[in-house]
Amino acid sequence: MSASRRGGLTLRQRLAILLGISAGVLTIASVILFSALATLATQREAVVADIHPAALAARDLRTALVDQETGVRGFVITGDPDFLTPYDRGQTAELVAKAALEPLAARDPEIGAAFERFRLAADAWQSTFAVPSVEQTIAGDPSAESDAVQVQGRGMFEEVRASIDELELELDSKRTDAVDALNQAAARVWTVTICVLIGFVALGVVIAVALNRSVTGPIVQLANEVRGIAEGDLSRTVAVEGIPEIEGLAEDIDAMRLQILGEIERLNQVNLAVGAQAVELARSNADLEQFAYVASHDLQEPLRKIAGFCQLLERRYKGQLDDRADEYIAFAVDGAKRMQDLINDLLSFSRVGRSTDGFEPLDLSAVIAESLDNLRSAIDESGAEIEVTVGELPTVMGDRRLLVALFQNLIGNAVKFRGEEHPIVQIGAGVEGDSFVVAVADNGIGIDEEYAQQIFTIFQRLHNRTDYEGTGIGLALAKKIVEFHGGSIWLDATVTGGATFRFRLPVGSRSDGGARLGADAPLVSVPSTAEEASSP
Repeated sequence: MSASRRGGLTLRQRLAILLGISAGVLTIASVILFSALATLATQREAVVADIHPAALAARDLRTALVDQETGVRGFVITGDPDFLTPYDRGQTAELVAKAALEPLAARDPEIGAAFERFRLAADAWQSTFAVPSVEQTIAGDPSAESDAVQVQGRGMFEEVRASIDELELELDSKRTDAVDALNQAAARVWTVTICVLIGFVALGVVIAVALNRSVTGPIVQLANEVRGIAEGDLSRTVAVEGIPEIEGLAEDIDAMRLQILGEIERLNQVNLAVGAQAVELARSNADLEQFAYVASHDLQEPLRKIAGFCQLLERRYKGQLDDRADEYIAFAVDGAKRMQDLINDLLSFSRVGRSTDGFEPLDLSAVIAESLDNLRSAIDESGAEIEVTVGELPTVMGDRRLLVALFQNLIGNAVKFRGEEHPIVQIGAGVEGDSFVVAVADNGIGIDEEYAQQIFTIFQRLHNRTDYEGTGIGLALAKKIVEFHGGSIWLDATVTGGATFRFRLPVGSRSDGGARLGADAPLVSVPSTAEEASSP
């Protein structure tokens, strides 16, 4: 059952919701974290780029003014122009320090007010004391050395020093506040980061629990149910609670289980029917065994008596009666012999697969040699030439007696149904897939393609008995032997000029001499004696 036939959220919908929640949490956490990082960057910028450089500039400013005051006082007292060097250097340093302080003073009112008080005090000291004292000393006016002027200058410079102290205190306060804010921002960043990590861990746990409850757990439960069914417990009902897809899959599996139970029930019924048929077949085989016994004993004995007495009549009274009586006696003798042959062939046909010594590895070369030895009289009488493939014929698993009978029937038919030409029988073998294919070809009278299936029917003859003797059971017997060995036999209608029979046997083992067998497989002549034909 598909998920669409059930209620509840599907796996895709649940995953979409989880991903949406995760994306929302990630977005919120990112905004908070970025905000904290931005605050941290702002506070760091205030400390590093503004307050700290301003504090250094304030110290530089103090040093510059001290240099100016020292230079002015030394120049006024000694009149030595060398004292003006630190004074000039201090003025230059003062301008640089002021330039560094002015941006922060412009942004921060408190620092700006302290900076303004410093600037006013410094300007007053320079314009009222420093510059006039230098000018008067250069002009040779000794008034700059008076105690009153020096006291006034020191007082004004103390005001400058006090304004610088105030400015530095303000900068230190600002730096302390900025460092505290920086530390708080850093702590906030760490707090947000930890909270984000905890949030993600919690979200992961929630997702894992949700997936385990709705997906993983039901899948494990379903796997256990299926494993139990696979182990043979078909009575258990498959029912799993979870997402619609898994519930639908469980219902489908349960439906399959019910179908299997139905099939097993039907199979049991079929097995019962087969068992009944087997019993009937066993009874029929027993009847066949009884028939074979009767045919081999009870029927043979009267036939032997009839044939024997007919032969006695033929020997004793031949020529004493008229020609018609002799003909009747000959018919009786021939009929009795034919009846014996038919019974013997029928017994041989019925014994295939029922009386066997079991399968064993057999070298087809030795099997063919034995069959040729059994046919030695017919081969010598006809002058037939037997040809086999180059190298060793394959080794197959089979019953020796049956395979000898198989080759004996095929080679015997090839010799019997010879034409006007010198009879040649060709035997070839090769590998095709997982089987050996053996071909027995001759240059005899051949068989029309329309009789390709009919010739394997028991007692089926294509020729008059007066032309070719036999009961018509040979090819039927050959077919039954091949099929008993798990193979098949057929007439190769693609080959003209005689008859070519091919049969397939499962692979047992083969030598390197086996080759692929085609319709025109190359064949060579070998001696036709039994001893030589059994050699490679």
